[in-house]
Amino acid sequence: MSDLQLSLLALGAVIIAAVILFNWWQERRFMQENLRRFEEPSDDILMDDFQIDPERVVAFETDSIRVEDRYSEALIPEDVLLEDLHPQKIPAREKPEPAATQEAPAAKPSVRESYTEVFPEEPALEATPFIEEPLQAAAPEEEPVQTVAEEIAAEEYPVLEEQLAAEEYPAEAPAEPMVSTMPAEVDEQIDLIGKAALPSALDMDAFIMAIRQMPKFDKPVQWFLQDDAGFWRALSLELPSGRYPQLVAALQLADRAGPVSQGALMAFQEQVQNLASMLGAKLDWHGAHDPLQYSVELDQFCIDVDVMVGFHILQGASGPFAGTKLRGLAESAGLKLHEDGAFHYEDAEGKTLFTLVSQDQRPFKPETLRTVFYRGVSFQLDVPKVESSSDAFNRMVTFARQLEAALDGVLVDDNQRALGDIEIEKIRQQLKMIHTRMVARFILPGTPSALRLFS
Repeated sequence: MSDLQLSLLALGAVIIAAVILFNWWQERRFMQENLRRFEEPSDDILMDDFQIDPERVVAFETDSIRVEDRYSEALIPEDVLLEDLHPQKIPAREKPEPAATQEAPAAKPSVRESYTEVFPEEPALEATPFIEEPLQAAAPEEEPVQTVAEEIAAEEYPVLEEQLAAEEYPAEAPAEPMVSTMPAEVDEQIDLIGKAALPSALDMDAFIMAIRQMPKFDKPVQWFLQDDAGFWRALSLELPSGRYPQLVAALQLADRAGPVSQGALMAFQEQVQNLASMLGAKLDWHGAHDPLQYSVELDQFCIDVDVMVGFHILQGASGPFAGTKLRGLAESAGLKLHEDGAFHYEDAEGKTLFTLVSQDQRPFKPETLRTVFYRGVSFQLDVPKVESSSDAFNRMVTFARQLEAALDGVLVDDNQRALGDIEIEKIRQQLKMIHTRMVARFILPGTPSALRLFS
């Protein structure tokens, strides 16, 4: 190795040794400084052992006993009775001399030396003479003085029945009947209404003859006359001739067959106008501004909400259903057999909620039900014609489940698929949507207007 290399090695060794030595010195200095900072104190009051001085404890107990003796000297002697305490004076007891006590060291003063209170003599109790005061005589009660007003009020005057009977009280006028401006049977939502005020008495025979000469319309037309009492009466041969203030003619704009035709609409307006002119009456029209366009929109609305809910019970493993058993189950559930050959479930007012028919469309008849067997039956609910379709649907489902179990059948929909709770809930939601749409159109389900519109 060269001299330069040896020099560098030596220099490196010296530097390393210097660094190690410096680190050792700095660490030692740091440790000494920490020991000096956290040095334990020579005397710690909190950490010292608790010591008891027995001499002080004995002196304190002795002084306490002497204080109790001094208190006991002030008590009343036992030979004094309670009746002697009042009203006589209790003699004061002489204060006894305090007993000599052993002096305590000066460094330890006793409690007795600091107690310097002296008990004074008890004051004498003097008897207080009892003075009897005579009771004052009660003052005599004063008689109530009756005022002049009370005397007048106390007098009784005879009531003259003749005078009361002679008084005249005005009799209450009878309530006037409410006069309707339109017959209840017509509805501006589905009818075109012509209303005329008749100026003179009406010859009923001539009036009916004029109506019969009108052409036939493809939609129903209603005629009403208002009598002098304000009641609306449907036109009939039984109505007598006489005074009828107002006339109403109403043409239905749509039904399940479709909207009214343009020709029928124009003919109706023309015929009613001619009749009003013949009677000398002024005619006013009520309803849609454009009846023809409105009838088309009304027909589309009918198509959207005209729903017939139906499902079926098909024969199961037990085979076809006996007609006698089917009739017994239906009648026990409250259904009635009508002339149309269907069992109807009605509400309290006699309105049909749903029907039960044969799946093969054969009408049920009393004579055939005794001998015929059926492969299936169908339940039908005409939604627009029922006031509460949801309630009617729930009743129909309940009876269908009972009939399914009794006949050992299978409940299916129109596609012959099993009808479960999920499918039934979907139908229930659709019924709610239909009901909402009809209410928004001001055509309430189950009302006379709905029954005419969906006929």
